[in-house]
Order: sequence, then structure tokens, then C-alpha cells
Amino acid sequence: MSERIHQLFLDRVRASGAAKPSVTTAGTKVPLDLTAHKPDGMTWHDYLILLLQIGAELEHCLMVQYLYAAYSLGGPRVAPAHRPAVRKWQEAILSIAREEMGHLLAVQNMLVLLGGPINLARQDAPWDSPFYPFPFELEPLSLDSLACYLYAEAPPTDPHGTAAYDEYCAHDKAMIQDAVNRRLKPGQSAHHVDEIYESIIAIVADTALIPDRAFNADSWDRQLSWDEFAKGYGPQNATPATDDAPPDRKASEWPARVIVPQMATRTMMLDALRDIAGQGESPHLGNDTEEPSHFDRFLEVYQELRVLGEVTITHDQVKNPTTVQSRDAEATYLTSLRARHWASLANIRYRLLLAYLTHMYHLPVTAEANRPGMRPGTMHRIFSEMYNLKAICGLLAYVPAHDDPAGPFTGAPFEVPYVLQLPDGERSRWRSHRDTHEASIRLCDTLLVDEPTIEGRKYLTALRELDVQSLAWLEQMLGTPHTTSRGTT
Repeated sequence: MSERIHQLFLDRVRASGAAKPSVTTAGTKVPLDLTAHKPDGMTWHDYLILLLQIGAELEHCLMVQYLYAAYSLGGPRVAPAHRPAVRKWQEAILSIAREEMGHLLAVQNMLVLLGGPINLARQDAPWDSPFYPFPFELEPLSLDSLACYLYAEAPPTDPHGTAAYDEYCAHDKAMIQDAVNRRLKPGQSAHHVDEIYESIIAIVADTALIPDRAFNADSWDRQLSWDEFAKGYGPQNATPATDDAPPDRKASEWPARVIVPQMATRTMMLDALRDIAGQGESPHLGNDTEEPSHFDRFLEVYQELRVLGEVTITHDQVKNPTTVQSRDAEATYLTSLRARHWASLANIRYRLLLAYLTHMYHLPVTAEANRPGMRPGTMHRIFSEMYNLKAICGLLAYVPAHDDPAGPFTGAPFEVPYVLQLPDGERSRWRSHRDTHEASIRLCDTLLVDEPTIEGRKYLTALRELDVQSLAWLEQMLGTPHTTSRGTT
């Protein structure tokens, strides 16, 4: 997203005191919340692209925060009696993070459908935007962090009429609001995720604002498909079956349902938007499904942890780890060289994941006719990097952040790469992946010199071999013999 446009938008929001307008959709007045702040120099189509760009960043921010929190759970500090509950909470939050990945990719498909650029970036300090729910923190799971996640995913009203929601209103809602308020700086405000989706849905639904010609059905082949990404997560867009579910299955025990729809029309985009919004907060889910939303699952974890009381459930991990010294008082610089190297390796895998995802949007299905295996090979590496991040997150939980071997320990910093755009030209894109894999091999070699743990050495050796295999595949895509010489093109 253009920084200039983003700043223009923020200035308009801060300066505006006007009442929020509404548009008529199917005869009903629908409030447009933040759409009152559309800059005068933007069309509604432009503004919709901007909102989707911000929505993509929001989904990305939530995803990495949930991942950090989930991988902080467990470890030797957890009492044996609490370990089953902690494992269940971890799997529930990981399922939510997987679904957030689906949301992020679904928004990319929407941008492609509307002729906008994809956006896999995210803000390091997202509280600068009025749409973000709460200040961004990579932190171990706690009641306070759960309160922020719950606030972000909370529906405006109870969609199901459940006892759990009544208990939330009676016992939890005020505490959750207080926890979020404590994180806000002067002039900041917290928001629910549904605010931006309700605004986007209202704009897309209004044919006077977004004409039919804005939806490019020919973009279908350039969108990421369910068959490519979400295999293993269940049938496409299917709600997990309730008939075979145990009658006492809790919200936190439901499997992930990853939404990655391709779209060709306004109606298909609206269906996808409502499905995404419903999965998060459930304002759109009908009474014929028992699928728990993100709000339902976080609420269950929150209430169970609240009842459990002051107990240790996580590794002793730092907040907001970073590999670069910063004046940001909320960041934790990793003073241990070993910790910085491992964290940098996590950053490399994160960069490769984002780069290969971006590349998928440059590879139409027709490319397979000229070079078979291009799209499947790229998708294979996307899944490989997901598993690599999982493995490194597990190892980082035992790597001291500083030179004290007793801890505290670190976690994946998820530092945004210096660039997310891929180069122009297909060969240059493959070469950029090759450079990153070569950097990983060099870092693995550096770490292997002094890595003290058997688990770490085994993983580094295996990862190095995977990088070598990826380099060989990349040379097939390039059609040239490989060399690590920096002068070779």
C-alpha cells in the first residue's frame, strides 16, 4: 500500500468529525462506519482497494501474533496436571492462525478480482491505523493477550444466544475492555475486526458504488485456488460436519476450516466476505451450523484459563524479539549471537514463505503448459516453509535471548523483509529465491559450528539439505547450471 495514500487516509480520519453516512443495500440502510473518511481524490473502487489492503495487513498481523502466542505454550515450567489443557489451547490457537492464513489469501484473491495489487505486507506498529484492534505485540499467551484477541474477534451481539456469551457479558467483557485499554496510548482507540469487513461488504454490495465492470472474471486463473493451498484441511468451504461430532466436543477442539475461495463475480466475493467475517466473529453464521468462531474458541480458552488462576502455562519467552538494535522500548534486542542467528534463520523462512506466496500470483495456471511442475513446486515450498517455521519456533523456545543460559528465551521475531515485491521478469524472480536459499545455507553452516544441542544440529543439517534440493529445483526453473558465485546470473 502506498505510504502517502495511507497517511492521507489517517490524516482524514483524525481530522474528520462528520457523522457517518450509510448506503442503501437491498432496501436496507447499512452504516458504512469508517467510509466517511474516503479521501476526495479517490473513487469508491480506489477506496475499496485501500480497505482491502488494510484488511490484508490486519489479517497478517493477527496471524503472526496468534502463532507466537501458540508456540509460547508448554515447556518444562508447566505442571503435569495442566499439560493436557495447555496442549488443547495450543492446538486451538494454531487452528485459528491457519484460518487467518486462509483469510489473508482470500483477501489477495479479492484484490486480484478487482484489479488491485496483492499485499502480503504488514505494519510493525499497526496501532497507527484506526482499523487495527489493539497495539501489535509478539508475546507469550496470558489472560491479557487473550483479552486482546477476544476483543478483536468479538461480535457486536451474540449470534447464537449461548450461555457462554452470557457469561462473557457478565464476567469477562469489562475485564477484557480494561486489558485492551491498558495497552492504548493517548489518542489511540481499539477496534473490532468486524468494523472493516462490514464496511467492505456494504461497499461491494452497492452497485452504485462498485459497478459490475469492476469484477474481472478473467482473473480466475491468477487467483490462488483451494485445490492448491488448502488440501488436507477438509472439503472446500465446507463447515465441519456436526453429525459425527461428539456431543461434548468443545469449541477449542474443532478442526481448522481454511477458506481460500476463487471468485469471479460480486456475489461470489460477498459470499466469501461473509464467510470470513462469520468465521471470525459469527455475525453472519446461520442457526443451522454449530461451527465455533474464532471468538467462541478464544472465549473458551480465556474462561478456562481464568478459572485455572495464576499458573504457568508458557515458556519463559521475551516479548517482541528483534535481531536489530532499536530505540523502541517495547522491543527486546537479542544480545546472544546464537539467538540472533536462529532468529535470523526464522526470518529467512518467513521471507521465503511470503516470497513464494507472492510468486504464485505471478504464475497463471497456463504456465504449466510451458513448464510442468512450476505451480505445484512453488506450492510445495510454501508448505515446506510453514513446517520450517513451526520447527524453528519450537527450537527457539529453548534458545536463551541473552548470554544467560537460564533464560529468558526467545521466539520467532517475524521481522518483515526489507522488500516484499518480487522483481520484474520471471527469471529474476527465481533468482531472488535462489539468493535467499543460499543465504539460509550459509547461516546453517555458521550455526552448525557451535550449536550445542543434538536437536538443533539435526534440524540444521536437514534444513541445509532441503535448501540444496530447492536450489536444484530452482535451476530447473531457470534452465541454467547452478553456481554460488555472486557474479553468475
